[in-house]
Amino acid sequence: MMIRKILSISLLYMISAVSVINAQDSAIGADIREDENGIRNVYITKDSKVTSITKFKNPHHIYSAEFSPSQKWLLITHMDYKPLKLAVYDLSTYNLVKRTEPGHGWHFSWTTADTIIHYWGCGSSCVQYTLYDHHLNVMFTKGTTGITISPARDKMITFPSTAADDEGIIVYYFKNPNKEHKISIAHLSSVARII
Repeated sequence: MMIRKILSISLLYMISAVSVINAQDSAIGADIREDENGIRNVYITKDSKVTSITKFKNPHHIYSAEFSPSQKWLLITHMDYKPLKLAVYDLSTYNLVKRTEPGHGWHFSWTTADTIIHYWGCGSSCVQYTLYDHHLNVMFTKGTTGITISPARDKMITFPSTAADDEGIIVYYFKNPNKEHKISIAHLSSVARII
């Protein structure tokens, strides 16, 4: 019995996946830990103090735990039973801000404006995308044939990926996402990818 408990504790630490963001004088980290009953939860480490943030009571798949650029919010993608769920936690209180079921998987990430961009395929040369605020309220949902998020995550570019599509190249800056910046390139029929 004692050996089983030691193995369970050892396994708990071996399974943990760690993500750390360094602040000026301290470090904040999120890691996924599994207890001896197979229940996984997300734990926050801040100033050497470890706190369970999710407190799940039943088994969950936890796919990611990502800090917002301001380090004020934590986005967790998880699922116990279908469908996939998104949850945002306030890192000043460790309380759940909101949980939603986006209806689709694929890519979720914070932007430099502390908003969340979610995009997914909807068929051949078809991409849908939704922009959420940090409270998981939908700011807008649109569709396109091609999409690229800048490496700095400060802008998104949508573009025609087939010659049959008549859409243009549009740049959305996440700090002002409701304004579309259209780019015109003469004789352009399609684009494979824009960086």
